[in-house]
Amino acid sequence: MNNYIIIIIIIIIIIIIIIIIIVLLTKYTMENKNKLENKNKLENKNKLALCALFNPELHGYDNTTSENIQGQHFIYMIIDIDDFYSNSYKEHLNQWKREYKSWILNKREHNEAITHPTICNYKNIIGNSVNYKINIVRDEILTPGQEHVGYINTFWVKIIQRKWRKVYNERKRILLVRKSYRAIKEREMTGKWPKHANMWPKFNLELKI
Repeated sequence: MNNYIIIIIIIIIIIIIIIIIIVLLTKYTMENKNKLENKNKLENKNKLALCALFNPELHGYDNTTSENIQGQHFIYMIIDIDDFYSNSYKEHLNQWKREYKSWILNKREHNEAITHPTICNYKNIIGNSVNYKINIVRDEILTPGQEHVGYINTFWVKIIQRKWRKVYNERKRILLVRKSYRAIKEREMTGKWPKHANMWPKFNLELKI
C-alpha cells in the first residue's frame, strides 16, 4: 500500500515537472516570437537617411549588381535619432556634398557630359543643393547585389506640412476674430460665435493617393 502511494506521488511530481517545463518553453517561445515581431516592426518603420539616385558611374556596376537598381535611391547613410538631434550627421552630409561637387568639377574640366542611364534631368538634380538633404525613407536590401536602397516618403511629409500650415493659419484668423468685442458680444447673446468664426478647423491626416 505504501509503495503504491509512493508511486502515485512520484507520478504526480513527474507530471508537475512536465507541466512546468511546458509552461517555461511556451513562455520562452512567445517571448522570442514577440522580440522577432518587434524587430520586424522596427525594421519596417521609416528611417532618416542621406540618399542619392543610383548612378553606375559613381557607385559601380558589374554582373553581380541587382537588375532593378536603376532609378533607385542609393542610401549613403542611415541617421539615428541621436545623430539627428546632435547634428553629427552634418559632417557626413558635407562630405557627401564635397564628393559630388568634386565629381561634377572633374567632369567639367574634362568636358564630359553629366548623364544618367534612365533620368534625363540628372544633371539638374545633382547640381541643385536642395537635393542634398535628409529624407524619410523605407529601406530595403536588393538581391542579388545587396545594395542598400531607400524609397523616399518625404513627399507625404511635405503634403502634411502644407495641410497643417493651412489649418494653422485659419485657426489664427478665427482666434483673432473671436478676440474682437463684437464677436464676444454675439457669443454672450446667442451662445455662438459669428458665422465666419464659428467652425474650428480640424486637422485631418487622411491623404488621397
